[in-house]
Amino acid sequence: MSVHNELNTSLRIPLEDQRDEVPQRPATAMDAGHGQGAGPAWPQDKPLFTPPLYKQRYEAIVQLVKKYRPRRMADFGCSECRLLQIIKWEPYVEELAGVDIDRGVLIHNSHTLQPLPCDYLIPRDNRLTVRLYHGSVADRDPSLRGYDFVSCVELIEHLDPEVLAALPGVLLGHVSPQVAVITTPNVEFNVLLPGLKGLRHWDHRFEWTRGQFQAWCTDVARTYGYSVYFSGVGLGPPGHHHLGFCSQMAIFEKANPWLGSLHRTVKDTGGRYELVFEFVFPTLQDKHCRDTMLLFEVKFLVDGAVRRYQEERNDFCGGNATPAGESPTFPSPPTSCAVSPNSDSEAFPRCSSSGNETQPDGAVSRHARGWPPVRQTAIKASFNGTQILIDLAMIYISDKVQKLCSSVEQLREVIKSSSTFQLSHDETAIVCHLPENQELDWERRYS
Repeated sequence: MSVHNELNTSLRIPLEDQRDEVPQRPATAMDAGHGQGAGPAWPQDKPLFTPPLYKQRYEAIVQLVKKYRPRRMADFGCSECRLLQIIKWEPYVEELAGVDIDRGVLIHNSHTLQPLPCDYLIPRDNRLTVRLYHGSVADRDPSLRGYDFVSCVELIEHLDPEVLAALPGVLLGHVSPQVAVITTPNVEFNVLLPGLKGLRHWDHRFEWTRGQFQAWCTDVARTYGYSVYFSGVGLGPPGHHHLGFCSQMAIFEKANPWLGSLHRTVKDTGGRYELVFEFVFPTLQDKHCRDTMLLFEVKFLVDGAVRRYQEERNDFCGGNATPAGESPTFPSPPTSCAVSPNSDSEAFPRCSSSGNETQPDGAVSRHARGWPPVRQTAIKASFNGTQILIDLAMIYISDKVQKLCSSVEQLREVIKSSSTFQLSHDETAIVCHLPENQELDWERRYS
């Protein structure tokens, strides 16, 4: 008989007999990370764990996710979905799935996984779909087959013997992820927990020693073609490290892909899970979302260019009076610029015969007039009678615009498809009109 089967047989001991083997105490004190000392074993008036143990477990899983960078991840026994709430912010994850037997808990906590307003303002680069399933971890569901990363956080100790016996076949045989993580309480650590009599939680069917857990994990890893190594979270006070971690952890890595595929040839039992919720996050891979973000960015750049042009025009007119009957002249910036929009350097400065810096059209620069320098991050505009023109090529210099479209031609097509902007006759620039009252003010000023 394998170690796996021996342990399953031992789990059939009546629950009351198992609870007499170790002390019992409510789980809330430890999970919240607070409690009084346990004699000399634990310092008085200090939290049991800082940060709380459940946070340490989630952080350990998150670090593994960052290490392996899975595209698809499933959390069996997701309960309140706290782990999924953290993982959804990882930019490389494209699919998240949570499975739990308690449908009410999934419904109550589903709102925590919905897209936030910031997800629409700043869409993700990659796709993300979050699904919550109601079902048992003992059932094989084809929708989860082939996920890259699977976690079972403090789950197995809640399972009845027949469900626990089926879990490895579902987890490592059917889903067959590249990486699987299982955590469970370490019963050897219980002697340090204050006021504990029996198991840590009323719903625990068992709690294993480190030897029992490692033997079970080694057996199932060998069966399904995985290697396994062990870690944990929650160390005890100094002098008690020999008891190990409060929560022990096993990390399975697929060692023999051909053996995993052999187990996946077992006939599926059909779609056993009920899809309770599905959330699809906005992404720049969606053309509509990408075009909308591009128009927002163009609007921001155009508004800034018009505002800066008006400020420069007011500054110029205020310091240089024009004789009556003559039209004022304004400095016009270059129509093209090879400098990055994030650069602070002047674009093509040159000196006149008097030694003053001039713009390419001969106008004296702001620096020569004693004005503050203009950052070249600004998209430049030119004035044409009653209109301000902003060259599309200048807009395309923006890094954000280049991220959202591949060429000036594509930028032009997106702008043409919207009623937000007006293009010039040759479709090379965006046309903006000055407010009428401002034009009248300038006419009175120089008439």
